[in-house]
This record gives sequence, structure tokens and C-alpha cells, in this order.
Amino acid sequence: MWIIFSYFWQICLLRASPENVPSSNILTAALLLAYGLLSTLTLYTIKPELAFLSNVSAIFIELAIEAGLLFGILTFKNVKSRFLSTYSALMATNVLLTAMIFPLNMFLMNMSEGILADFLEAISIVIFFWWLGIVGFIFNKSANISMIQGIMFALIIELLVFIVTKSLLPEFYPIPV
Repeated sequence: MWIIFSYFWQICLLRASPENVPSSNILTAALLLAYGLLSTLTLYTIKPELAFLSNVSAIFIELAIEAGLLFGILTFKNVKSRFLSTYSALMATNVLLTAMIFPLNMFLMNMSEGILADFLEAISIVIFFWWLGIVGFIFNKSANISMIQGIMFALIIELLVFIVTKSLLPEFYPIPV
């Protein structure tokens, strides 16, 4: 287990390539389950006022968009055989970064405004840009595209998730009054 964690951490550090991740349905399913559970816990903690179904729906939307765009890119580049290993790498790195950002969100929820809160929010933003870089790196290695193109695809994924979630689940992003 430690070897798998270590390898996925090396991907987060851009030192290991996702093509060495086994193309396994079981690994992908386990990582999807881990990410789904961790994300559900995170969303339920951050947005306890929302229904459980809304949180699960938002996570499902994110996973579906990420999988669909990844499959589309890999198919376009004629390397769709890399889908499972690439999706596993994406899920594993998402799990690691979500696990890192969860405690920050917990602190921020109970913290009043101040320099420490600003510092923790800055760390959250850095983690988001780190995620963009990791996803860009994974796309770069898996789909044979440039790192910048990979980062742009990661940004497109994030924007599409936001737009679709806001459209389908308006209670998820309420308009401030």
C-alpha cells in the first residue's frame, strides 16, 4: 500500500509518469470510491446546509465531466488504451490533494478574519494551482500534448464542472443577496 501511495505522491511532485499506473478496473474503482467518500465528507463538512443528494450529485458531475473529457482527449490522440491508468492517476492525485485541503477548510470554517485565515486561503489557492499543474502533467504524459495544453484542459474541466453544477444544482452556488 505504501508503494502505491508513494508512487502517486511522486506523480503529484511531477517526478513519476502516469503511464506506469496499472490499467486496472479494480484500482480505478477503488480510487473512485476513495475520492467519492473523501469528497462527500469534505462537501458535507463545508456545506452542511445542502442535502446529501446535492453533494453526491456534484461529485458525480465532476467525475463524469473529468472522465468524459479525458476519454475524448485520449481518443482524439489515438491513445484511448491509456484511459484507465490515466483516470486512476487523476483520481489518486485528487484524493491526495483533497486530503491536504480538507484540514485547511476545517480551520477556515471556524476561523474569524485575520492574517492566519488569509494565509490558509492563500495555501488553498496554491494547492488549486498545484492541482492544475499535476493534471496538466498527467495530460502531457498520457495524451502527448504540451504541459500548457494539459493545464488548459484542467482549467476547462474545472470551469465545466462549475458551470454544469451551477446549472443543475443552483442551491450549490447560491446567489448572495
